[in-house]
Amino acid sequence: MNPSSSSYLDYERDEDPATVESTGKDSKDPERHIKDPIHDYIPISAKLSRFIDTKQFQRLRLIKQLGTTSYVWPSASHTRFEHCLGVAYLAREMVTHIQKSQPELGVTDRDVDCVEIAGLCHDLGHGPWSHVWDGMFIPVALPDTKWQHEMGSEMMFDALIADLPESEKIPLEDQNFIKALIAGDHSRTPHEKAFLFDIVANKRNGLDVDKFDYIHRDSHMIGEPISLSLVRLVNSARVLDDQICYDIKDANHIYDICVARFKLHKTIYNHKAVRCWDYRLTSSSLVAKAIEYMIIDGLLKAEPHLKIAERVLDPKKYLHLTDDIMPFIEASEDPQLAESRAIFDRIRTRQLYKCVDFKVIDWPMRHLFREHVTPTRIVEECKRILAENSARSTASSTPSTERSETESLGSEVEAGESGEEGGLSISDVIVDFSTMHYGMKDKNPVDSVRFYSKRRPRESMQAGPGEYSNLRPLYFAEELLRVYTKKAEYFGLIQAGYRAVLAQMEKEQEAAAAAAAAARASSDAASAVPQGGEAGLKPTVTGEGVDAVVSIPAPAPTPPATEAPSTPTASATHSRHASIGLPVPPPLSLVGKGEGSFSSVASAGSSVLSNVTSTPSASGSAPSFSMAAALSTTTALSPAAVITTSVGTALSGSAGPSVTSTPFGPNKFMTVSPTYVPSSPTRSARKARLTRGTASRKRLRDESPTAGAAGGSATEVGLGEGSGDGGGSAKRRK
Repeated sequence: MNPSSSSYLDYERDEDPATVESTGKDSKDPERHIKDPIHDYIPISAKLSRFIDTKQFQRLRLIKQLGTTSYVWPSASHTRFEHCLGVAYLAREMVTHIQKSQPELGVTDRDVDCVEIAGLCHDLGHGPWSHVWDGMFIPVALPDTKWQHEMGSEMMFDALIADLPESEKIPLEDQNFIKALIAGDHSRTPHEKAFLFDIVANKRNGLDVDKFDYIHRDSHMIGEPISLSLVRLVNSARVLDDQICYDIKDANHIYDICVARFKLHKTIYNHKAVRCWDYRLTSSSLVAKAIEYMIIDGLLKAEPHLKIAERVLDPKKYLHLTDDIMPFIEASEDPQLAESRAIFDRIRTRQLYKCVDFKVIDWPMRHLFREHVTPTRIVEECKRILAENSARSTASSTPSTERSETESLGSEVEAGESGEEGGLSISDVIVDFSTMHYGMKDKNPVDSVRFYSKRRPRESMQAGPGEYSNLRPLYFAEELLRVYTKKAEYFGLIQAGYRAVLAQMEKEQEAAAAAAAAARASSDAASAVPQGGEAGLKPTVTGEGVDAVVSIPAPAPTPPATEAPSTPTASATHSRHASIGLPVPPPLSLVGKGEGSFSSVASAGSSVLSNVTSTPSASGSAPSFSMAAALSTTTALSPAAVITTSVGTALSGSAGPSVTSTPFGPNKFMTVSPTYVPSSPTRSARKARLTRGTASRKRLRDESPTAGAAGGSATEVGLGEGSGDGGGSAKRRK
């Protein structure tokens, strides 16, 4: 037994490497096994061991898989090391299954080895705290470069190969193939089998063994496991039309994987768990993102002195760049790193940046919010609010309590405008936009997956409506907006400034929508032609611009077409998306794209739908619902079109209580006063301990015979109601 340095990875050597070579056994035979909490015992071949036992791969032990998440979920301290072992295992399992089940594809042992090594080495290039490094730090530290961890993986792979003994190096053709597999770019090696690129880094639909492993592993390590039938998925894989397809029976399971990815991105990876019904996840996610920004600020303060970012270009320097960079800075006594150490000290003592507000944004509205919600605009609104409050506080009619608050606000605005140390500046505000999706931005990833069936095993098709779950979101992506303050004393003020920006955005969009409606009405009025000489049909426009009012008299009702009395008609007001101003979902295709479907019912249904027509209702007020029209038209969304929603009318189809909401409405669960300042959990706990200690000491003095006049002191700290002669203590003793 050869124990590993990992806490739960157990190495079992079946036989000595020299024995394997001397006996002439194939190097693919398992030489050792690694105990893994997800995949149990992972067999490791002699060839793969050569890559594992290198400095470049062992470096991954010092890089946490989930970055700063362990500050929130302490058990999420697993590293890229064990994740890469899991990906290599699943990669070999899938390609071996294809090799055995479809020998006509000509998958060779060399193909199996290259795919496995690509799975093992795909994350060699990750920097400290994983995606925090290449997603947040590098774009700021090296703005003129487009460095990504995939580029680092290729660089470190080349360095790994260079360090191998000459007898253990693999051919240059295999090296290029492995790097192309890591990048998921078949065009780099077009002579290789295209379907092999769907295994490790699937650019076609994102469904690969990397995702299979991290969804299962990461959810398990935080204590909320998501169960995936990995063996079933691997055995379901089949190559058709030069890509990996799956049994249609597994369509729902594959859709669940996409949902699981979205869930984990909300709760862990990008710290997006913004759910008003689960404050535990909400607060945890906000804390983790705050720590990410604090680490980035600490590294940026140290960057001019340590030149950390430039190490990504040198494999020898990058080899030693891990999560240990933070303890290194903390242990340093260099005065040039004092600012960086101060920020890291705040992380250790939980004096974190505070999230003042957050909001989930519909996908079509994301550009509008990114354009208008900025730190500069928020600070401008803060100063305007403070100036207005300061002016009102000078009025004699202002109540004393309100006057005290405005005086406090006035002192803050003076510090902020003068630029004095401790005042509010643009750099104190962080506006964070995070994109969350099912794997392919706003598209449904399942639409890009091909399936086969038991009755048609040699045909690949898309899964259409009715062939897997119809419970799907309107958009498969959304953005999470969060606003942070680096100075807790400005918490309430920055929230007020942010919400003032939202209110201004709403006014601008309402004005734009009203102007557009007036313009359309004017155009329609100019082109309208009275029918049958009815003068009353001509629209009239009164007012201009936003105040324009358009009056369009209703035409005479049209007699309904003849139909069976039992035929139901649906009013247009029952269309949920139309009545609340949201875009109509994209048309659903009931049959495959010219390639057939899994059911003959779909094709029969399409002919039935073609006979459904739009029929005016008996009252002539609204036509009946046309499914054929609904399936063949798509309503485009403009930001100005989504302003208000009348939920009561939309759901009931009749007048009733109306709930009005807008995409610019504030988050009512986060509302505080502009003068609100949050307390620190660490400082509050310390203060509580000191208070309890003082109270205990005073209680002992009260109970002693020589207590004197301790009662007054006891009353001041809330221990009793007695007078200065100690009566309160006497009452408590009784």
